[in-house]
Amino acid sequence: MTAQRYNTAVVPALGSRVLVRFNFCDEEGNIVEKQQFQGEITSITEGEVIIKHPSSGQEVSLPPHFGSYERPPKGDYELPSTGELITDPDYITEWTLRASSGAPR
Repeated sequence: MTAQRYNTAVVPALGSRVLVRFNFCDEEGNIVEKQQFQGEITSITEGEVIIKHPSSGQEVSLPPHFGSYERPPKGDYELPSTGELITDPDYITEWTLRASSGAPR
């Protein structure tokens, strides 16, 4: 599906399936890599949302910024890196991570 804004954000629930999108940027803000995967929410606290990757079993910790978890329209979502087809995920969340030189500004 093409990029679009989804329905109103809500607090996700345990056991929900989430399509996670990461955009990795260089220091200038240019996207240098994109990653997508789907997983199940296994824990929600004030400090993090834990999503378990179904094939690797790896747990990924995401911020609990619930405005970033949105209900997408029903449909199929293809993961470009694997070709995996995700049908009707409960939520979609997208995060942009920017590289830092580590030098103070």
